[in-house]
Amino acid sequence: MKKPIVAITIGKKYYSRMISEEGIKILESFADVRHTGTENPADKDEMKRLLEGADACITSWEVAPLDADIMSAADSLKAVVHMGGSVKRLVSDELFEKGVKVFGASPVLAETVAETALGFMIMGMKKGWEIAAVVKEGGWRDCDCWPPRELRGKTVGIVGASQVGRHVIKLLKLFNVTILVYDPFFSKDDEKLLNVKSVSLTELAEESDVISLHAPVNDNTKQMLNANIFKVMKDNALI
Repeated sequence: MKKPIVAITIGKKYYSRMISEEGIKILESFADVRHTGTENPADKDEMKRLLEGADACITSWEVAPLDADIMSAADSLKAVVHMGGSVKRLVSDELFEKGVKVFGASPVLAETVAETALGFMIMGMKKGWEIAAVVKEGGWRDCDCWPPRELRGKTVGIVGASQVGRHVIKLLKLFNVTILVYDPFFSKDDEKLLNVKSVSLTELAEESDVISLHAPVNDNTKQMLNANIFKVMKDNALI
């Protein structure tokens, strides 16, 4: 039985960061694996070479978008596996017209990004970076950043109930905080399911001690935190 052809387009400089030797061995156990010939992620010409006759490809940041030109060479492509979050930059109408299935790592990445966001909240409330700088110079009790604040019992505003935003909400439940959500696509069912309060962006800014941003970057969200929003925020709010 002929093995499927899988093209890895991520660029050799990212191999150690994104795909293990064990992972490559697993791929090679059931597929003929093509590797990019460059250190950097594949550009348009390299993508054409890799995808000609390939059944599937593995992509990441910086690879050339799968536009009409590249898809004309990808005559056998059936699946794209993206080792990143959003695939918005990568996909095209031509790709979907060919019935190519697209898979992304966003559900997994959302969890680790949410943990990072929570870590930043705690560090920000505890003034961890300021205290670390003082300790590095040999100080401790004489730090003018005392006292740090608690996250527990505060009001946290989530802007964008994305996959990341929803994971942040789950993690925050351990801290007995009040959670406000601003998201124009957030439904009443979502509000009940997550046990949060859906509010306007202005109300969220007025009431939140911490604001965590998880909205996508697009024309509707650019400069959403403008002068009018900053005016109504608490003086010591953390973003």
